[in-house]
Amino acid sequence: MRALIKEKSVLFVNRVFPPDHGPTGRVTAELSDYLTKNGWQVSIISLTEHNRQSKHALADPALRHYPIKHKGECRSKFDIMLGLLKILFKILSIRKHSIIVTLTDPPMLVSVGRLGAKLKGAKHVHWVHDLYPDLLPILKYDISDKKLQLLKNISRKDMKSADQLVTIGRCMDKHLKHTGIDPSRMTIIENWAPKALFENDAPEPAATDKFRVIYAGNMGKAHDIGTILAAAQALDTTHPEIEFVFVGNSNGHKFLMEQRAKHGLQNMRFLPPQPDAKLSALLKHGDVHLVTQKESSLGLLVPCKFYSIMAVNRPAIYIGPEKSELGKVIRQAGCGDVIAPKDRQALIDAILKYRHDAKEWHDAQQATEAVNHIYNPEKSFEKWLKTLNALIG
Repeated sequence: MRALIKEKSVLFVNRVFPPDHGPTGRVTAELSDYLTKNGWQVSIISLTEHNRQSKHALADPALRHYPIKHKGECRSKFDIMLGLLKILFKILSIRKHSIIVTLTDPPMLVSVGRLGAKLKGAKHVHWVHDLYPDLLPILKYDISDKKLQLLKNISRKDMKSADQLVTIGRCMDKHLKHTGIDPSRMTIIENWAPKALFENDAPEPAATDKFRVIYAGNMGKAHDIGTILAAAQALDTTHPEIEFVFVGNSNGHKFLMEQRAKHGLQNMRFLPPQPDAKLSALLKHGDVHLVTQKESSLGLLVPCKFYSIMAVNRPAIYIGPEKSELGKVIRQAGCGDVIAPKDRQALIDAILKYRHDAKEWHDAQQATEAVNHIYNPEKSFEKWLKTLNALIG
């Protein structure tokens, strides 16, 4: 019995893990809880400024958290290298696990995980949320073409050597298959909305005279912020009942705050990140929700805020590539609109359509039910359990 328990052990490696905020940390925590309930010993390595233990680990004896004190968010070359070295040292210094699962932050974590798994005699799974180093130029990292290609070659080599590659969408899966990775070692496991949205389901809010367009989540360099700003400026005086609500504290939010002050916009409101207990109520106050992704990031990421929008049954207006995972899902299900990046007028038209046409809004809202069947936490958990069990035989 002891040997069996020891064999079913997995180590997750990621930059963030609760109590630090981040969607990859959240899905790792929820998956870890599920795995421990199904007989797995789970450990997590993360970087943190505060060196705090996760409440998940404190409450579950089958879950161990190894926080590594590290200042910053691994945005500079030095911070990335230092963070990766700290992670590798920690992998080598703790007990052996059957499987090591690396996520994608910090960039090049796949290579550290591959080396650590080889030295520890463990299976290696790479869970691709953001495809690095491909995203670095889009995120405005200062890197030469020669160095970028070198990192790509190293990353692809280590991905090809991994025992399993888990992607979160079809466009990402297709992108990587075109680079020569063995399809038999790849599987798609979709991400999911926070479990808190299902466990703390808030009632529908009372009707108001405002039509709220909500953007909740990170707003960075891979997102088309300019189109949203242009639409808000155009609607500020013509439709004062339409209110844009931005939830978060990223650099993109700060930029929009500056633009609101600069142009004297009255239709933009900002809220800080919300605790899980209040998330459902907040999102349900939105009549429609925005998701955005630049064309250049096609196949390199899947915006995670979409899952939460579907969980609260609201139409989504997606500003991004039509051939992306979200573009395909929204078109096929009819749960919102797909707008080409930089098309301000199309975004305005979509917002006004849902503002004035109750049938269009209701049809899109009803279509979210089918999408929720795809992005269901339990379905993804079961796929993960099957994948990990198969690796240990």
